[in-house]
Amino acid sequence: MGGPWLATHLWEHYSFTLDKQFLEKTAYPLLEGSASFLLDWLIEGHREYLETNPSTSPEHYFIAPDGKKACVSYSTTMDMSIIREVFSAVLLSADILGKSDTNVVQRIKKALPNLPPVKVARDGTIMEWAQDFQDPEVHHRHVSHLFGLYPGHSMSLEQTPDLCKAVANSLYKRGDEGPGWSTSWKMALWAHLHNSEHAYKMILQLITLVDPKHEVSREGGLYSNLFTAHPPFQIDANFG
Repeated sequence: MGGPWLATHLWEHYSFTLDKQFLEKTAYPLLEGSASFLLDWLIEGHREYLETNPSTSPEHYFIAPDGKKACVSYSTTMDMSIIREVFSAVLLSADILGKSDTNVVQRIKKALPNLPPVKVARDGTIMEWAQDFQDPEVHHRHVSHLFGLYPGHSMSLEQTPDLCKAVANSLYKRGDEGPGWSTSWKMALWAHLHNSEHAYKMILQLITLVDPKHEVSREGGLYSNLFTAHPPFQIDANFG
């Protein structure tokens, strides 16, 4: 899903610059190509939903019904969130460019209602996988299943308050600790939930000075040269 995720940045660029020539000549062809790939990749699966299979949630795993650890399933929440984001970007772009009658656009309009919805687990958090599997690592560094709120746009306090409540529950469950890039992501999520106090807490955590001689003993923080500590250094956190 790396390609489709990257494609969403093209729409973000347009939404900030309103550069219609960029949208028409650069962004839209790539977004349309990404959407075409996703449409061909989706299959009709459980309860006639259009699904991704196989599917994973980055670097995380779950306890399967047989009690064993597993990481491959179908239609993870991150997969479906990225797909919605790409499809939405194509529809918005097509409307701006007067291309709403193309075959790809019509296929997207037909597919969107048949994507599996984001679901809330028994514990009130956002489900990371299509099934409510047991999570053996509740403080995992990734928050991939919260993509729909940020950097995506399919969740918001105004449009999906119940899902946003589940996002907050997910963040509390994951905890605040983690590498710099994870801290930046959580910071942005709390900001989108309008929780300024928790967002500020994450900012302070991100800029906590770290002794490079003891970098292995902790995750996150900031070196004296302003590089964020993972270890090793990753630019994601500084960009965040």
